[in-house]
Amino acid sequence: MQTALRRVFSKFDELGAARQVYLWWRDEGLPFPVRRIQPRAHPIVWVPVSYRLVYQALRHPIYAGAFVFGRSHTTRALDPETQRIVVRRGARRGMKDWPVLIQDHHPAYICFEQYLRNQERLRKNSVMTGSSTDESHAGAAREGRALLQGLARCGHCGRRMYVNYGGQRSARTLQYRCSRIRALPAAGAECQLVGGKRIETTVVEAFLAVTVAAGAEAAALAAEQTRQESDAVEQAWRLQIEKAAYEAQRAERQYMTVEPENRTIARELERRWNERLEELEAVRAKASAARVQRRPLTEEELRHAQELGGNLGAVWNAATTMVRDRKRLLRALIDEVQVRTDDKHHRVRIVWKGGAATDREVVRLRHSGPLHTTAEEVVELVRTLARDFDDAQIARVLHRRRMRSGLPPPGWESLPASALRRWPRRQRPRSSQHAHPDR
Repeated sequence: MQTALRRVFSKFDELGAARQVYLWWRDEGLPFPVRRIQPRAHPIVWVPVSYRLVYQALRHPIYAGAFVFGRSHTTRALDPETQRIVVRRGARRGMKDWPVLIQDHHPAYICFEQYLRNQERLRKNSVMTGSSTDESHAGAAREGRALLQGLARCGHCGRRMYVNYGGQRSARTLQYRCSRIRALPAAGAECQLVGGKRIETTVVEAFLAVTVAAGAEAAALAAEQTRQESDAVEQAWRLQIEKAAYEAQRAERQYMTVEPENRTIARELERRWNERLEELEAVRAKASAARVQRRPLTEEELRHAQELGGNLGAVWNAATTMVRDRKRLLRALIDEVQVRTDDKHHRVRIVWKGGAATDREVVRLRHSGPLHTTAEEVVELVRTLARDFDDAQIARVLHRRRMRSGLPPPGWESLPASALRRWPRRQRPRSSQHAHPDR
């Protein structure tokens, strides 16, 4: 049990999110220890893992060696309709409002300072509680394709930039929008709305450039970490088998010591013995299946991993690298990305862990006008010819004069007659209010 609880905190330090710890635990197929409250005893049982169990282990201060009383309280109020029924509601207290908090009360799995850091990380990862304008944390790395989610910050007002997707549903455009309008609704217009693709490309190029020298060392550390994790999981299954074998041997001893005359008791003890034997075989089968699925890396695979360590760009662009993994790589080195936009450039400042900064400039791409424009002289000529000629004759005249239309295809012979008649109405430029931001 102690090994399992220590593994909860170590995996949380590694993965950074309670849900990721739960998913890892579930994929490994390991059970989770739980103490059952019964009238005469409080036995520890092993159950399938759930997110609630992992989250409670991370939240409870008892694992940090602290004795706590009064983490929640009950309020009583009269029902507003009957004025007789007492309504009781439980509510959580903040740590500063706990009536009793005794640190170093008993041996701990983690120190209390680590517990506080874990609580802060859980709070930062939360998206279902708190104000939507809380900019004190970046949040957990999620599945969305915005690599700078939680890292982008407005260079004009200093507030965080949140992810926005513009355009049609068939081709959504990644954008980063300043949160000033959220924090100050009466402020009017927002600071900036920028396209994210080219800014992300610039940040990724800078990230890959600074990690070239450390690639081989990172690959060696990753191989060592993989070996240690495999050994830890193997040890967990070995302990599970040892515990199941002990329970089976204990049930056997109980059965062997019963008097033959006590047939009812003997029958019950035999049933328990058979159950423990079945549990032992089930645990051994699960351990064997997990061992096959989690086979150690061969020498060739380790050598290939070290080669990839020197070429992090190939790993970054590999189809098997998930977006969440790319975000975690960026967050390992980058503290925030400040974006400031002027008339011609996006000025990007990458603030690294430790305070160093790298400045980059991204040239803005502007549309000079509507995407499809026909010269005004062509439009006037169409209006004049329409008084005396049909659509086919007008198209031949324009083709002979080598005049081009603004709609694809540029030739006039393939232009439908209906579009030709409505041509003056199709020349209205798009409003700047609906124009796309710079890509």
